[in-house]
Amino acid sequence: MVHSSCNERTMVLRALAPADANAWRENREVTMNEVDRLTEKINRLQGSLLAMECLVNALVEQLDADQRLVVHALHASETEAFRSALSGAAAPGATVEGFERDVRRSQAMLDDPRLLDRG
Repeated sequence: MVHSSCNERTMVLRALAPADANAWRENREVTMNEVDRLTEKINRLQGSLLAMECLVNALVEQLDADQRLVVHALHASETEAFRSALSGAAAPGATVEGFERDVRRSQAMLDDPRLLDRG
């Protein structure tokens, strides 16, 4: 009887194994497709960010000292509003770090547009 029970379990495991292996392969394919989709989205966002940076750099270069002071004050106000929104939304650390890094860069650029990164 024990032998029969052991054989039954072995047959059940053998019957399940291919289905589980196929399910694993399908799940892996779905995961890889999702990774590809997200990678493409990140690449598009990086391109958009670079284009926006080009526009901002060009605009800042054209500001005179008085205009830069006004934009600096507006930027500081907007920064505080977005900082509050980020903390309220429990944004990921990488998002907050990137935000803070670019805020510092923008403030420095408004202080002295010669600091524009050309690389």
